[in-house]
Amino acid sequence: MAPKYFVLIGLPSDHHLIPAAVQPKIAEGLAKIGAKFEAEGLDFHFFAASPESGLEGFKKHLQDKPADAVIIGMGVRGNPELTVFLEQIIDAARSVLPNVRILFNTTPETTIDAAKRY
Repeated sequence: MAPKYFVLIGLPSDHHLIPAAVQPKIAEGLAKIGAKFEAEGLDFHFFAASPESGLEGFKKHLQDKPADAVIIGMGVRGNPELTVFLEQIIDAARSVLPNVRILFNTTPETTIDAAKRY
């Protein structure tokens, strides 16, 4: 049986809405996530997207490799300016995978916790 596949979608770590002081911490956290998923026997991919880049690439990724769950990062969810983008992410995921589970993290480090709740 193939391992469960999780896609984390969030802002690029250098996005202008992420404070400059936080950007290195996010980049470091993202670098560590893959190893945590592998240690748990889970498959993982980070997809960087923003309102400026749109979600066509995200939808194509889900078509090419369907995910068991999409995890939405706090950088999107925690910013009121990105509420519409958050809704667009959920709509995009469900347009490709109607039954995909939507999960949330609070930091890059808690991404594995979200996956374990699946």
